[in-house]
Amino acid sequence: MTTNRVLDFEVWGAPLKNAESVVLGIHGITANRYAMHRLARSLPPHISYLAPDLRGRGRSSDAGPPYGIRQHVKDLTALMDYLDCGMVDVIGHSMGAFVGSMLSCAHPDRVKSLTMVDGGIPLPVPDGADPDLVLTRALGPTLARLDEQFQDFDDYLKFWAAHPAMAEVDQEYLLAYSRHDVIPDIHPLRSAANREAVFTDGRELMIDEEVRSASSRAPVTTAVFRAARGMLNEETPRITRVMADQWLSTRSEATCVEVADCNHFSILANPSAINVVIGRWHDYPKNP
Repeated sequence: MTTNRVLDFEVWGAPLKNAESVVLGIHGITANRYAMHRLARSLPPHISYLAPDLRGRGRSSDAGPPYGIRQHVKDLTALMDYLDCGMVDVIGHSMGAFVGSMLSCAHPDRVKSLTMVDGGIPLPVPDGADPDLVLTRALGPTLARLDEQFQDFDDYLKFWAAHPAMAEVDQEYLLAYSRHDVIPDIHPLRSAANREAVFTDGRELMIDEEVRSASSRAPVTTAVFRAARGMLNEETPRITRVMADQWLSTRSEATCVEVADCNHFSILANPSAINVVIGRWHDYPKNP
């Protein structure tokens, strides 16, 4: 068992030593582990939920380069070894679904199942397009905050309140996420998400075909939950029906469920959306 752990993490739910199974939660590209805390705490009580902050995010923001999806896989594998938690069920949101896919491809003996929440299926990228520009347009203000400074925490909350996708997210959820997203004890405040880490990961999501195709090659049972609306609460979802059908054509045993009345972010916050994800997750077969 290695002790080369670099990621900050928490374990929610059942203690690891008492758990019937372990879920590894993998958050999105500029997020932190508290993006998924409500979903985690909706799982059955006999399940242990391993919640890391990925390299360059949250309380792992000081874990420097190298960055990239493959490095996330190495970091998570080292964390699993450190905790001696054996096989895990992976739930990944957005970029986290790509990381989970790559993890299952690299270590099929460590992943029992893969659940992708509004992620894992690659965005279309026009030939010759600048990947940084595509990422910037896709993420909008979520990415722009990495270049901003905030006078205090209330100022930071005002930023999120103005985000078009956050109208559906309640204050309790937003407070938990936001408190973990800023670097403590500095003034002015700024997000803990490392800009270099985000753009390195983002480029791979746009142009690295091994990363982009990982969910089509994942050797485990896979379920996709796609939000009905997009990253900015627009009517066009992050994963369209056409994209979902194309992906399903590569994975005849997989399933894809549209989750109504939520967007790319609120699928992790709204109780009704979480109930759909957890309900179907609980019934979906896992690899032995």
